[in-house]
Amino acid sequence: MSSVYVEREIYCRQDGAWEKGLISVHQPYQDTEFDPKGETWRCDIAIQWPGFSCRKRHLGSDSYQALELAFRLVPSLIAATDEFRGRNLALHEGKAVLDSTSIREFFHARLPGDV
Repeated sequence: MSSVYVEREIYCRQDGAWEKGLISVHQPYQDTEFDPKGETWRCDIAIQWPGFSCRKRHLGSDSYQALELAFRLVPSLIAATDEFRGRNLALHEGKAVLDSTSIREFFHARLPGDV
């Protein structure tokens, strides 16, 4: 896994209190394990909060594409969780609860089903 490129705090409500988690997108790199020619780029993602941890990656034909696709994957991964559906995730120390509208705004996202 490469070095962290960007991070954003995320908060999960548990037992009435907001607990801090972290979203990390790592710097893209050429993935020679997946593609020995080195023509494929990889961007790793880590999302975690108490009781939840998810690590994924996105591949691209160049570093820009791998990074852009990784950024697009983050809100979809968050929206697929029970915590999101239960309105128990937030940004800004629990002050901005994530829902179907705010996740699009805060992550500049288009989620599956958006036209």
